[in-house]
Amino acid sequence: MGPAKTRQDPVPRFAIDADGKPVDVLLDTASYISLLVRADVFDAAQWPPGKQEGAALLKRIREIEHACIAAHGAFDWEKLDPALQDEYDGLTTQLSRLQFGREGRPLEEVARELGLRQ
Repeated sequence: MGPAKTRQDPVPRFAIDADGKPVDVLLDTASYISLLVRADVFDAAQWPPGKQEGAALLKRIREIEHACIAAHGAFDWEKLDPALQDEYDGLTTQLSRLQFGREGRPLEEVARELGLRQ
């Protein structure tokens, strides 16, 4: 059995031609951003209009994670120095707000939805 489906998993809608073949796919913005995050897309031109800052936010998140992995062998938020913990928390919250348009979600939920923790 595969991993559990979570609410941010993209739910595509396919346009089908007369032969029953898909010719187009539609995703809502949050689902599209989920794909960008999972694929580590840092090119702002690939992000939806008005949400291009997500590319820079994601890039910095990944830089922090990769530095932690290089230093400790795995990403562990608790091993970040306090300033980096605060920065990381702020970045993930901003990216979540950009994606879902809301605030006040627990860090663990945000991290899971961004694919940062399991």
